Amino acid sequence: MNTLGTVMQVKLIDLIGVLSRALDLVSNTLGRHHAHVGCLSARFAGHMGMSAEMQRDVLFAGMLHDAGAIALHISVESLVFEKDLHTHARAGELLFSGCEGFEIIARIIGEHHTPWRVLHQRENAHLAQAAGIVNFADFVDSRLDRSRPYAQQFAHILEAASRESGVMLNPDCVSLFAAMVAEPSMLDVLFEPDKCLHTDTEERLEQMTLNAYEVVGLCGPFAQVIDFRSRFTATHSRGVAVVAQELARHFEFSVEDVHAMYIAGLLHDIGKLAVPNRLLEKSGALEQDEFMTVRDHARVSEYILGDVDGLEQVCEWASSHHERLDGSGYPHGRDRTQLSLGARILQVADVFTAITEDRPYRKGMTGEQVVNVLTGLVGKGALDEDVVAMLRQHMAGINTTRFREQQRAREEFEEFSKAVHGMSPHRTTPAV
Repeated sequence: MNTLGTVMQVKLIDLIGVLSRALDLVSNTLGRHHAHVGCLSARFAGHMGMSAEMQRDVLFAGMLHDAGAIALHISVESLVFEKDLHTHARAGELLFSGCEGFEIIARIIGEHHTPWRVLHQRENAHLAQAAGIVNFADFVDSRLDRSRPYAQQFAHILEAASRESGVMLNPDCVSLFAAMVAEPSMLDVLFEPDKCLHTDTEERLEQMTLNAYEVVGLCGPFAQVIDFRSRFTATHSRGVAVVAQELARHFEFSVEDVHAMYIAGLLHDIGKLAVPNRLLEKSGALEQDEFMTVRDHARVSEYILGDVDGLEQVCEWASSHHERLDGSGYPHGRDRTQLSLGARILQVADVFTAITEDRPYRKGMTGEQVVNVLTGLVGKGALDEDVVAMLRQHMAGINTTRFREQQRAREEFEEFSKAVHGMSPHRTTPAV
């Protein structure tokens, strides 16, 4: 019996920061792009006197604005996405539209590349202004050369923005940016964005705390961003999450820890956002350096999750999914004396899901094949004997649950793809 019973409490801003940091790792050229856009958007919203709720939503929309581009594995090297503006914005809206409390954030993301000449005609002026702010912050940051001092570039960016004022960009944002350029300290947010990821309100709604159940509700889109990048793994995280959850229940984990295990399953591969898609989908054997790059995703997952108060247990379980009891795993080579039961459960759940799920290049293994693989890994001292025995005891039910969950995830992936690629590049009805 497991009696950890940890009570999870995570600040909303910290949870959003998990995905925002992960998005910024997709390309070296991003250079904290989502953090920059988030903090700059929040400053604009504050100076424009927006409500506390809208300032929070603008902050979060800025921190997550290009999630759709990442999920669609659109090239992000240029930060401009000129051919995919509407597609990736719409994809981002779809990712978050089903999250309770994120409806407005989703709509801001969906419109963050809509020209101001269109936005300013929307019936909901507040939402139009919010989308215009994120659009402008994105415009500014995407034109910053990361290799040169920022302050020297602001005048040229202001000149470019002035040419687009009233057409692509909100004139109020252009005027405010001009005031910021004239008073350079107002743009210090771009030098230390992590210290500026907050609203300028007394309420500080972004600091609200979430329990484990609420965290689960927000991590679904995180898993979709991770998995949708590759057609080979479009449902993997959901499968691992539900298998780990069911095993935790059979080991009599508390309700809180069952939720934490599900979250760890959803987020265990978040470090793969730092792995080039060409490696994730490479059909042949990986070269040694390519293998090391892919293998590094576990360490990156630990980095992304490691500084979040309230997710310490989730981080330990998630980042250990490639560790092995005999010390042969990675990223730290921990052995049975250093691996908790939760980590051992997630290791088994990851292996089980990987070998049972269908991939485009092969069918999932049968029950007998699965037992042989898992038993062999136990015999080698890699996986925990008790966890594998528990899985074997309940394999029929767990595998059925795994299949149904991944089938739902697959349907969501197909619906997402159809909705994104089947849309018109110009809305016929206002979204804001």
